[in-house]
Amino acid sequence: MEFFLLRHGQTVGNVSGIAGLDPPLTETGIEQVRRAAPRLLQEGITHLYGSPLYRALQTLEIIREFLPLDPVISPVFCETWGTGWNARTAAQLRERFPWVQLPASMEDGRWWPQVTETPETIGDRAREALGLIETRHRGTEDRVCLIGHIEFGRVLFHRLLDLNSNRSVTFTFRNASFSQIRWLDEARKLIVSVNDVHHLPVELWTT
Repeated sequence: MEFFLLRHGQTVGNVSGIAGLDPPLTETGIEQVRRAAPRLLQEGITHLYGSPLYRALQTLEIIREFLPLDPVISPVFCETWGTGWNARTAAQLRERFPWVQLPASMEDGRWWPQVTETPETIGDRAREALGLIETRHRGTEDRVCLIGHIEFGRVLFHRLLDLNSNRSVTFTFRNASFSQIRWLDEARKLIVSVNDVHHLPVELWTT
């Protein structure tokens, strides 16, 4: 299996520095994703996964214009949560994104946490996310792309590469950047690229 992480495009929150309000993409973010989307075709992506946060769904909406796959959406792929952070209900998301298929766990109004996640709960969620992908694609030639987030992406990569909480090693992901890991087996992973933005002009490099 080839595993790709594509971070969402730039958001209003990235520009303002105000986190936690489930912000939409900026015009720059939309342009970043439009330039990134053809690369998914070039990479031969066969399966899409994504977070149900608004910025991730906007990113997926643009990608689906180029690659009409039905993504697997799950809260397990969301950004790490802070106190007072917000999201949109399943009903609100379906109204805006009629194509989206949401899990039953999101149906009861507020599906997102009300308190800051601890490192332990974030780590557990990362294991669950990787387990979901591994169970479906282990030992295949599938090329899987997760539309995700910067902080949770770092935790995923630590877990995937068995770095655990080793903070002497970290990762960064620009908006609409690609990172690729060749998932050989449970014990062997090959880092192909991290934070690759060569599909974007320099003026569209943002964090």
